[in-house]
Amino acid sequence: MKKIFTLLTLLVVFLFSNNLKAQVYGVPIFTWDFADGIPSDWTQGINSTTDLAHWEYRGPDTTPDVTEGARGSCSVLAQPITSVTQQNGFVIFDSNYWDDPGNFCGSGFGTGVDPAPHTAWLITNPLDFTSINNAVITFQQQYRHFGATTTRVQISVDGGTEWTDIIVNTGVQSLNSEWKSFNISSIITGQPDVRFKFTFNGTYYWWLLDDITVYIPNDNDLLLTFKGYTDNTGIDTPTQNFNLEYDQYPTSMLPPFKFKSVIQNVGGITQTGVNMNVSIIQDATLEVYNQSSSNANVPPAATQNLNITATYTPPSVIGDYMIYYTINQNEADQNLANNVDSLDYSITAYTYAQDEGPSEGSYVQTDFYDTYPMEAGNFYEAFAANNYVHSIKAAIADGTTIGKEIVGRIYNAAYDSLYVQTATYIVNLADLNSPGEEDFVTLYFDEPFLMQNDSLYFVVVAETDSLNEFSVARSGLSFGESSLIRYPSVNATFPSIRSFMVRLNIFPLNQNPGCTDTQAINYNSAATIDDASCKYPGCTVEYADNYTPGANFDDGSCLIGGCTDPTAANYNPLANYSNGTCQFPGCTDATALNFLPGSNLDDGSCVYLFTDLLVNNLSGCPPLTIVVNNNNEITENSECSFVVGTNSINENCDAQFEYTFTQPGNYELNYTINVGNAVADTTVYITVYAVPESPVLDYNTSNLTIVCSNCGSNSLQWYNEGNPMIGQTGSILNIVQASIPQNGTYALEIENEFGCEAASVSIDVVQPVFTTSSLEGCAPFTVTVSDLTDQINGLNSTLSSGNGQQVNNFTGSTEFVYEDAGTYTISLNSTFGAASETATATVIVSEAITPVLVQDIANDLIVCTNCDLFTEITWNIDGTLIEGGTSQPNGGNYYGITVATENGCGASAILLIEGVGVSNVASFSVYPNPATDFINVTGAEAFSIELYDALGRRAAQSGFKANTHRLDTAHLESGTYTIRIASDNSVYRTMVVVE
Repeated sequence: MKKIFTLLTLLVVFLFSNNLKAQVYGVPIFTWDFADGIPSDWTQGINSTTDLAHWEYRGPDTTPDVTEGARGSCSVLAQPITSVTQQNGFVIFDSNYWDDPGNFCGSGFGTGVDPAPHTAWLITNPLDFTSINNAVITFQQQYRHFGATTTRVQISVDGGTEWTDIIVNTGVQSLNSEWKSFNISSIITGQPDVRFKFTFNGTYYWWLLDDITVYIPNDNDLLLTFKGYTDNTGIDTPTQNFNLEYDQYPTSMLPPFKFKSVIQNVGGITQTGVNMNVSIIQDATLEVYNQSSSNANVPPAATQNLNITATYTPPSVIGDYMIYYTINQNEADQNLANNVDSLDYSITAYTYAQDEGPSEGSYVQTDFYDTYPMEAGNFYEAFAANNYVHSIKAAIADGTTIGKEIVGRIYNAAYDSLYVQTATYIVNLADLNSPGEEDFVTLYFDEPFLMQNDSLYFVVVAETDSLNEFSVARSGLSFGESSLIRYPSVNATFPSIRSFMVRLNIFPLNQNPGCTDTQAINYNSAATIDDASCKYPGCTVEYADNYTPGANFDDGSCLIGGCTDPTAANYNPLANYSNGTCQFPGCTDATALNFLPGSNLDDGSCVYLFTDLLVNNLSGCPPLTIVVNNNNEITENSECSFVVGTNSINENCDAQFEYTFTQPGNYELNYTINVGNAVADTTVYITVYAVPESPVLDYNTSNLTIVCSNCGSNSLQWYNEGNPMIGQTGSILNIVQASIPQNGTYALEIENEFGCEAASVSIDVVQPVFTTSSLEGCAPFTVTVSDLTDQINGLNSTLSSGNGQQVNNFTGSTEFVYEDAGTYTISLNSTFGAASETATATVIVSEAITPVLVQDIANDLIVCTNCDLFTEITWNIDGTLIEGGTSQPNGGNYYGITVATENGCGASAILLIEGVGVSNVASFSVYPNPATDFINVTGAEAFSIELYDALGRRAAQSGFKANTHRLDTAHLESGTYTIRIASDNSVYRTMVVVE
């Protein structure tokens, strides 16, 4: 049966797993799996004594994490919810913990930080359903209630003002993880603000939630939510432990079966002709039953109970049976996987069992209860009269102390009255069960115990004291509180989520069950029927040298060779002789840092010395200073060596030191560290690049440039007066800016492709610049010299005229006057630092010749006696200009002549010829003479006056009138002028000087 049971169990698990993954029967629209905690846009609230209690998030990195569920005083057997996405987190409200985090369950009411009762809620963010007509909410939960505690889910469509219940959990508890669903289509259609509220209300215990999803359902989808084959009234009822579905029934204890199921329409439309079909298959081949329920129509979101009215009492045929449930309807279901499920049971000769062995582990007592005697077991109901319990079978789990004394007990349903107790049994090594094993001990009553028909009993295996360890194997999920752990001495009781492997052996009163094999050590000659309790002595340790196959009672004869040294890794406390196999793991490599002398098994833990060296610069220009960081852990026995080539630069294990390379080249820095027998070394390669040759500069005065004669392809940066010259990167630098040479101290820095730099020797550059008003003229000749030299600090300039005149520290402008004809050199010499340059200009001064006019009375001519010296001649005769000629006819009163030589030097002369009828000059007065601002002319008769310059040009006049004439001379240039006075009778002339 073990093999068949295992296969059937796997099938149920497979279906159950698929059911978990397929709980969303449509298209998800909102999902919360709490992978990132409680959403920040949800609302949390609490109404309690101190308002400190709150919903908690269990995540993979929280404390507690996802491996822990409830943690209050009554959470001894609490487990985290086994939801689909448990590993990424879930939420819990732990009322028991906030009220009483410790003590005996129920004995510390109100001792926590926030005493109960608690009303705690979680409200989702607003959800928009304006375009959605059909929807289902589904989630996974685990709860346990106390008294009037309720957990409920509500919905609001008005922003949270009004709330409507959609799911209300009542009663004591749920499975470790169960799905709950509700079709909310009639509520949410077209609503823009839908919210869900999860509320815990009451005192104790807890509520866990995960994988909340809202989805648009398929049209046709029925969900099988419950199936059963007895008249059990449900987990949360006073008679919940009656009519349990047991795993094994003895042939004398077969109850009538009544098949039932609960289905829910999770589709979007009504499903018609819905019924349940039940088929029973014996030993995987023979169908012994097949019936269907009546039909029903199931609207969307509705649940429906389906029952087969007639009962079925299975025949007393020993075998293994599978019950298959299939839900059918007229429509084509879009998800058939959730329409089928199964249950199993077995009919045996005499065994009555709730568990589904083999062992799936055991309950491990907490330290708090470890000092109190424990008993563990299940409820059993008598379905027929005249059934006698001759013995209890129990599977004792690993961890139980060999030699532990145990007994079996039968209590009433309230476990407050002990009916009967077996003889004491001493636990043998062969009795212990590891997970996957199914070995039972038989505990006999002195007299068979009669089970009354329709009565309920609590059957346990118990330790007689708490001095040594004791543990009972478990297998299969228990129903409600049908499996309990009790500590009678302190009246503490806890439900177990798995059934204890505690069974009943039921025989008629007139039979005497026992071991009927004469070869067994417990052969009972009075036994009339074999109850599989035979004990065969021998060595039961499979790895013992003298292991006895078939032995099920360890007689202490095992010869177990192994390691008997408690300090060895493979120490075998069961070994009773040493076979030389002791293993002492550690590092067996003598060159490792953690070499462990005496170890003979390398456990991969060897830690080898390695060099941890960091050099800040592996290349650069000389002088290159490197900083060496020795990051190795330095101990007292550490030895270090740093060598460059053949030169040892450091023999200490310094954490940091510096070293400078002054010459270019490729270097190898070898580092060696010794710690005990461990040695490690490494080589660091360092390149020191060559520095370029210093640039050589030369100033070319002819084209005003500074030339680098050896710069090559290096990058260049020019400097003037220490300031970088932006944009000047060529090897030839033109110092002229805005037509003016820029004086100063110039330097050049160059950089090669490796970033190495070199600088030139500074060069002082000075270039004087000046301009002249003219370079050629007639004596006396005046030249204006203006300095254009770039003025900088430290510049000194001297200007020389070439005729003995000199200006020191010359700037700005000055005049030189050349009185004598000749050729002169103007020179401007400027010095700056070590530089000195001179700029020159040549001045040519020509001699000025004055023309000579004479009156040739004989020829009646006015003659220029030296006009053959001039190339340009202009006569002015009484205001009339005549070009050329060395003589002019006599007949005028005013003769002026202007001449110029071939080099442009000019002069003028005047000859006045007085006319006939000259009056007494004394009759006219001319004053002041010399004049400055004006000239007054006074006479006794009317007259007019005219004033002529040396070239015969009229400079001023006054009309004909008597008395005094006044001429303005302030605007005239200094010189000699002729004044002409004319009356009715005569013309008079005289000379005046204007200063």
